[in-house]
Amino acid sequence: LEKWIAPGILGGIVGFVVGLMAEPGSDPVRDPTLGQMQVLTAGGVLLIALTLYDFWRSDELERRLYHAAANTSFVGTGLVTLVYGLLQRMGWPDLNWALVFVVMAAFYSAGWWGAWLRYR
Repeated sequence: LEKWIAPGILGGIVGFVVGLMAEPGSDPVRDPTLGQMQVLTAGGVLLIALTLYDFWRSDELERRLYHAAANTSFVGTGLVTLVYGLLQRMGWPDLNWALVFVVMAAFYSAGWWGAWLRYR
């Protein structure tokens, strides 16, 4: 649990700051401002840095969990982007490519959870 406290706090701060930066009546999900994108990018870079630091100081079991999560994320995101790319050619609407990182995070979480269940 303690390894999720720092990323959770960082995510809460980034979300709060992005929410404060929203202009009244605007939709920050569909049309974020440059400042909001900069805060989200900085928050993402810090989360990646926290993950790499935690990976560097982890033991053998935690490294297996990281590898399982990364493999699941890589394969799952590849499949989703491939399938949606084919659906776009059939007439489905274009999506913002930033959503790929949301899909990647979801598959990473699913891979971590699955590996944790296997090795607990």
